[in-house]
Amino acid sequence: MRHSATLISIVFFQSEDLPSIYEVPVNMQDQGLDTAVLKKVGLEIGEKPTLGPWKAFIERRNNAKDTVNIGLVGKYDLQDAYKVFGKVCLMPAPIMIIR
Repeated sequence: MRHSATLISIVFFQSEDLPSIYEVPVNMQDQGLDTAVLKKVGLEIGEKPTLGPWKAFIERRNNAKDTVNIGLVGKYDLQDAYKVFGKVCLMPAPIMIIR
């Protein structure tokens, strides 16, 4: 009688709370998510990307020194209606080195 066994490989990654969403890709790479996905789909694993420009972006964002005050006048008395505006204003901050 012949016996066969199936080996199941399970990989876990921790989704940590990070200071900003921009740090998630670096965190996932540090945990090996990119390598695990490439292995799973059968693709060749090449040289590990340094993520230099991405890490520089995060560094600029984290070290912003200047402040810009922006006023917003709205029609609606709902703060949630304008919540996205604050997030959008933070997007160019690392490029302009402001907070």
